[in-house]
Amino acid sequence: MNDQLTHTMLNDLIQANEPNSLSLYMPTHRIGTEAEQDPIRLRNLLDEAEKKLHAAGVDRLTIQAQLAPARRLQDDHAFWQHQSDGLVIFAAPDAYHQWRLPLDFAPLTRIADHFYVKPLLPLLTDDGRFYILALSQNDVRLYQATRYTIDELALEGIPTSVAEALPFDDAERQLQYHTGTGAGTGRRSNGGRAAIFHGHATGTDDEKETLRRFFRQVDDGLMELLEDAHAPLVIAAVEYVATLYKEVSRYPHHLDQGVHGNPEPWSADELHRRAWELVEPVFRSAREEALATYQALSAQGQATPELSTVMQAAHTGRIDTAFVAQEHQVWGTFDPQTYAVTVDDEPSPANRDLLDLIARQTLRHDGVVYALEPEAMPDAADVAATFRW
Repeated sequence: MNDQLTHTMLNDLIQANEPNSLSLYMPTHRIGTEAEQDPIRLRNLLDEAEKKLHAAGVDRLTIQAQLAPARRLQDDHAFWQHQSDGLVIFAAPDAYHQWRLPLDFAPLTRIADHFYVKPLLPLLTDDGRFYILALSQNDVRLYQATRYTIDELALEGIPTSVAEALPFDDAERQLQYHTGTGAGTGRRSNGGRAAIFHGHATGTDDEKETLRRFFRQVDDGLMELLEDAHAPLVIAAVEYVATLYKEVSRYPHHLDQGVHGNPEPWSADELHRRAWELVEPVFRSAREEALATYQALSAQGQATPELSTVMQAAHTGRIDTAFVAQEHQVWGTFDPQTYAVTVDDEPSPANRDLLDLIARQTLRHDGVVYALEPEAMPDAADVAATFRW
């Protein structure tokens, strides 16, 4: 099970600034003995966080109150029965957030005056999140997916069939008759058949308008559910249905291509396989274009892998696109007054991961950040960036 982490939420996390804020990351498992050990792993990480907070001078009662929501998860059997690949917890004296996410996080606890967001970056680009809308007049399913995972999202307030969405008027009766369903089925037709539409792929005007009315209700609910999501949305439907839905949809990030065919009999795994074939080139193309732009701008002095230059540019909002090495940290300090950068060998209460700071500042100024495997980093550096000016 995955929880929604939107761009608005991430922006709020980036803006948050409170002393002794805890960032906790850990891998989780859906089944097996590893899953049984996950509550113990959380307890051990919270014990580690408690020691760090104590070392930072926080009193015992404040620590207990700050960690209490996370401590309650240790014995929450229902919570551990519905996991994804990773768990992230942000706990400050006056704020608490948790998400189950489709990323395999390395175990980590960090105490600072901000939340540590760099491990979340793959959700924004590359192998990050996308959506699949499996759509027919008899069935609606919405999935959140990544390269390796797929989870069905609850459609609260979103109709899942024409019968559920519309009064039983003549147009709906006609549509149901020609799609082989009866009134009030609310789900899939027998045998998972797609619409017949009088034996034609275009349908009558009445049938088109009935579907448009249905799809407007679906889209209204979808827009509320996905909020400000920027992830691609793949439509899985017969081409006629997909075309009608796109005519009324207000979601701005539809993938041009779709999974064509009647999705009613397709499993989540089958939908995921078909959709990823379409989405993967889009993610890869955007990354490759950004890397090619970096190489071109390097020759013009508008891009660099030099840490102090990138750090200053991030602070002043000059960065258009930043690249940071995934799972690497560069511990140190940055003085926003003098732009001085120091690099340390180890983390300490006095320093921070400068790669995280660069990512945070870039996103804060509406730049793009790619978290890449170290071997994919331009110039084999831990950080690199292109500049707006």
